[in-house]
Amino acid sequence: MTRKDKRIIILKLCKFYGLALDTWSPGDGLTRYRFIVQNDESIDYFGCSGAHKLYTALGLNEAYIWVRGFKSGVLAGISPQTDVS
Repeated sequence: MTRKDKRIIILKLCKFYGLALDTWSPGDGLTRYRFIVQNDESIDYFGCSGAHKLYTALGLNEAYIWVRGFKSGVLAGISPQTDVS
């Protein structure tokens, strides 16, 4: 699977499950992908509060794995707001 294919899948799954995705490239080689609970207000990578952040992935592969796991959790009936620890 190409990097472009992974990006497309990530964006489609985020849109379907109501997540916002913002990225940041600090220049060290790894792009950060932050998954945010989407609501009516405008939220960016640095402007979201802890309540809105779900996960920050380091690199495209980790972002792809996380969003696929999120999808599996939703299909299994696990709420992203539930503490499973």
